[in-house]
Amino acid sequence: MEPLSDRPWLKGWPSEVPASIEYPKEPLHWLLTRSARLFGDRAALIYEGSTYTFKELLDKAARVASSLTKLGVVKGSKVALFMLNSPDFVVCYYASLMAGATVVPLNPMLRAREATYMLEDAEVEVAIVDEETWSQLKGSAWRGKVIVAGEARPGGLSLETLATEGGLPPSVEIDPINDVAVIQYTAGTTAEPKGVMLTHFNLLSNAIAIAKVCLLREGEVQLGGLPLYHSYGMTNVMNASLYAGATVALMRRFDLEEALRTIERYKVNVWFGVPTMFIATVNHLRRCPHDLSSLRFCNSGGGPIAVSVIEEFEKVT
Repeated sequence: MEPLSDRPWLKGWPSEVPASIEYPKEPLHWLLTRSARLFGDRAALIYEGSTYTFKELLDKAARVASSLTKLGVVKGSKVALFMLNSPDFVVCYYASLMAGATVVPLNPMLRAREATYMLEDAEVEVAIVDEETWSQLKGSAWRGKVIVAGEARPGGLSLETLATEGGLPPSVEIDPINDVAVIQYTAGTTAEPKGVMLTHFNLLSNAIAIAKVCLLREGEVQLGGLPLYHSYGMTNVMNASLYAGATVALMRRFDLEEALRTIERYKVNVWFGVPTMFIATVNHLRRCPHDLSSLRFCNSGGGPIAVSVIEEFEKVT
């Protein structure tokens, strides 16, 4: 293998970005256990005015993992997360992984028929919903265990009860290279959605790469406006921030005015978004100024963005 110094693309490589990365062969939930150990009582999430530390997230995830095991979840079981953004999404994501399950994140905007197809196709045994998605699932033909985050519903187990009653997390042996952590469904624009199998090592290495290449820093604040069920928000917002020790100012769903107020209030440094978010920001700031000077790094993904929008965004921020 040629030495790194001989690779032509490294001639203009930013000095602060590593030219190569050694990825630990650990299960994906190592991100949470590591961050709780390193960053403990620092804020991992800010949500609707409340702060959640790295340690608090790990403690609740461990207790929920214990309860999932008591419900019959074992290595290889499929647990669906049919939820909007919330701290409970983060907790249940990592709790499922700690229990050895494969996470199946679903778009909370799915109709009952669409959700049923994915739940049955992935052979999901347990679905975790919130108060808004409960109604969609209630009307579906899928029959499995349902856990409700928020107020308990008839026929649904309470997430808070499971978190209270749970004990120590189970000990599950994971092969990071081969074991599937997440089944991510495609959009299904030309055919039925397909479940894409993503391994623990796949997602762990992606999160670490994003954190290092985008220079995410401990103590910085990232805007959590992307949906966490989507691979973009899951990796770039949730997982990468956990690895870096950054705080995510999490939004239940994206709202432009709320996003701009959040950036001002919490001095947000990093924003991963899509072109429509940045276009809307440019148009809005022409009429209603906001102080976005805390932003250090923004990334637009999911589609092309015009150079003129980038230039105007840089001017107004």
